Amino acid sequence: MASPRYAAALWLLTAVLLQLGVVNRLHVPYGDPNLALVTVLSLALIAGPGFGMGAGFAAGLLGDLLGTHTLGRLALVWTVVGYAVGVLGAGLSGRGRNPVPPMLYVGVGSLFASLGYVALGVVSGEAHAPVGQLLQSSLAMAGYNLLLTPFLYPALRALLRHLEPSSL
Repeated sequence: MASPRYAAALWLLTAVLLQLGVVNRLHVPYGDPNLALVTVLSLALIAGPGFGMGAGFAAGLLGDLLGTHTLGRLALVWTVVGYAVGVLGAGLSGRGRNPVPPMLYVGVGSLFASLGYVALGVVSGEAHAPVGQLLQSSLAMAGYNLLLTPFLYPALRALLRHLEPSSL
């Protein structure tokens, strides 16, 4: 049977490529959803803080390498947020099928990831938009991610449980 780590890595790679190739080109009002970040935070909730931290670093670094911003900025923020959501949501994957807790963790985690990214941009002098517009975009992205969570989180959890039910 395939390893859950390989399945998670393939899911994460697909999410990053879909984010950069498709979702970023959509013109959604006020901001864009972030499939890669929802995947990172979902993995943190399902597999724990270490896995969330590793997924955040890998997805963030890939996003940095394929993006036009400073190398390491996204990787740093997503690593910290992946770890934090994994710690705060420890044991969440074993509880029922209630979609609200994962939605809240992903929504708040997305908001902190976006605000952390904006804060690093302001500190490093890379903020190319007014702070008010960046805050509005951060709130919109967190809201869109919150709405994506009931679709992505259960599918990812089911896939990983199917591959190795005893470990998750």
